[in-house]
Amino acid sequence: MSRTITQRELRNDSEVILREVQAGAAMIVTRTGCRSPSSAPCHSGDLCPER
Repeated sequence: MSRTITQRELRNDSEVILREVQAGAAMIVTRTGCRSPSSAPCHSGDLCPER
């Protein structure tokens, strides 16, 4: 299930939000009430290099 956040929340709390996404959470970003991009964790084999 995705959590909806505002663009302002993403800007102000990006470190926390990106940690949540990295841990498996999916986020839908809204801007002036309209859906914008979604963020979801990458999986092995995606464009995300393993560390």
